[in-house]
Amino acid sequence: MINLNLVLSGINLKRSIFLFILGLSGTVFSFSVQSDPLNKPVIKIDAAFDSQRADDRRANVRQEVVFIDSEVEDQLLLIRSIRSDAKIIYLAADKDGFSQIAHALSTEKQIDAIHIISHGQSGELILGSSSLNSNSLLKYKTEMRTIRNALSQDADILLYGCNVAQDARGEAFITSLALASGADVLASSDLTGSAIQGGDWILENSTGKIETAMVLSEQAITDYTGLLAAFSEAFDTDPTGGAPVSSFSRTLDSVQFDFTFTADGEGGDFAYEIANGDGGSASINSLSSLSGAGIERIIIVRNDGQDFTFTSIFINNTSGGTITVGGYNNNSLVGSTQTVANGASATLSFGGIGVDEVRITSDDFNNTNFDTFVGDSVPPNTSPAITIDNADLAYSENSTITQIDSTATLNDADGDADWNSGTLVAQITANNEAADELSIADNVVGNINTSGINLRDNVTTIGTLSAAEGTVTNGTALTITFNASATNALVQQVLRAIHYRNT
Repeated sequence: MINLNLVLSGINLKRSIFLFILGLSGTVFSFSVQSDPLNKPVIKIDAAFDSQRADDRRANVRQEVVFIDSEVEDQLLLIRSIRSDAKIIYLAADKDGFSQIAHALSTEKQIDAIHIISHGQSGELILGSSSLNSNSLLKYKTEMRTIRNALSQDADILLYGCNVAQDARGEAFITSLALASGADVLASSDLTGSAIQGGDWILENSTGKIETAMVLSEQAITDYTGLLAAFSEAFDTDPTGGAPVSSFSRTLDSVQFDFTFTADGEGGDFAYEIANGDGGSASINSLSSLSGAGIERIIIVRNDGQDFTFTSIFINNTSGGTITVGGYNNNSLVGSTQTVANGASATLSFGGIGVDEVRITSDDFNNTNFDTFVGDSVPPNTSPAITIDNADLAYSENSTITQIDSTATLNDADGDADWNSGTLVAQITANNEAADELSIADNVVGNINTSGINLRDNVTTIGTLSAAEGTVTNGTALTITFNASATNALVQQVLRAIHYRNT
């Protein structure tokens, strides 16, 4: 499913509006409407990132920042429910998430609260291509210093991921985070998300007095159908039954994953080891009996053969041959492979790629340990690509409706079928007035037209509208929900068909 967010927002310069299109990747395409001396607003386009920060916030307004990991499903619903005075920042899937947080806060001061909406598990948050836990906190001393300097004296950090504060490990993690950041930390000890899936939105465990309210609306909490759970398998318990085995299974994020050792020639087995893992923790040791000719393989798949998200894995190559790791889909390499040389160890980050198999290969797995396998049981959703090439677009008050961008282009690499249940939202979110109007013009772009609450291509319904004839005024949101008949080309036409006027 694809969620696009087309929002009009702005600052008050008589007649000024700010417009951006936000894709799941965090790219923001900006349009600004500025009043000129002749009272003729001009829409200018700039493909720059906008952090939704109001620079003129008054001193008595709480300053809060919301970080949303790009792998969280149904983000549009959550974004639309976040309080308007909060700053929203996306964490890219292919970069270290905690470093991104530190970078975003490097110019901030007196932040009252940080909200982090991401997947999690006991004692751990999944942030971009990295995971944050008690062990990894130790390597983020510089980043933590930056974050601490950005916070107010009584700042709070709210962690929305599933099970983050669960059991002794989780409590130790939030305590460590509180000590390092100087903030009070609040986190969930159970599943966070949809009640239908066994979750809730209560953050049960804290390290001090929390003065910050939930950043999401009650409606979003009710409507959200997912869970903020992923997996980061640390192999803290023995999956081998106490003896070397050639394969074993692990249930991760409620899904069974199979780990298999195969080889040309003699091969070898897995053994559980209480050391040599990530940060010196427990790990799985590959006991090789092959040296020289032939290739050994560790294969990781879902038991049902479905796709999943591969984020990272820790490899400790104590005395084997060069280790090569890659993600594959339909037997084709996704992205590129990464290697760990003899005597080296590393966390290999793949940025949340969609795969049906992870392959770890070498000509000799002699005492090679692997640990901290991070991913998600569902595959990632490829972000739509949007290109804005329009020049300045003039609009005079009381003129006829004006097309926002007639040359906007859009494509979704996941394919035409991926638009079913996807949404596009248009809304003026700041300094709006009753005379402002957004609409979808009939038969101006292709055969896109409206009939009541139906959005159509000629006579075929491709979606439904939240407002009759696709017209809203003032700050009312126009939500378009597409069906299985929508395609990349048709959604692009709808994007181009959005018009603005002020009467």
